[in-house]
Amino acid sequence: MYYADIDGLRIAHRRAIWKLIGDTIYVREIDRNYNREYFLRKASQDSLIFSAIIIGKVTRSRYIFVRKAKSEG
Repeated sequence: MYYADIDGLRIAHRRAIWKLIGDTIYVREIDRNYNREYFLRKASQDSLIFSAIIIGKVTRSRYIFVRKAKSEG
């Protein structure tokens, strides 16, 4: 996957490989030795909600992605 991240005061473009095992999303960056884990809260055709896992514990913060409705017109 390709995504943008904030690194200090600049936006960094990252590349990573991800896999889903159970309710955990594992993300491993390609260009540097960096791994992340996320708890999958909800996945549907229109939304994706997950939380970071830090030191083995699911955080209260949530990442929420919602599909934008097509505009009529």
